[in-house]
Amino acid sequence: MKRKILAVVFPPFAVVDKGCGTYLIAFILTCLGWLPGIIYAFVVLKLEQRNKNNSTGNHASKMQSRTTAKSNASSGTSQQSPFNRPRRMSSNNNQSSGWQGW
Repeated sequence: MKRKILAVVFPPFAVVDKGCGTYLIAFILTCLGWLPGIIYAFVVLKLEQRNKNNSTGNHASKMQSRTTAKSNASSGTSQQSPFNRPRRMSSNNNQSSGWQGW
């Protein structure tokens, strides 16, 4: 609530802890016009809130996927990734292609 009031009164102060670039953008927009500074400050605050909410939700889903993977591994029903498959050795002789005689 304090940051929203601060974003209306002087927008750069509302985003001062977000980094130098964010502060400078808010300051320049406020100098160009008070309304663009306010809009930018509210957008930055909204994105921060959204990222904060997503980071807690992602942690729970990561933990759930880890427990699912562990239970699949213990039961012997693991899913094989295309990146973990063993490579086939080709029967082609690599010397037959390319510059011969060099």
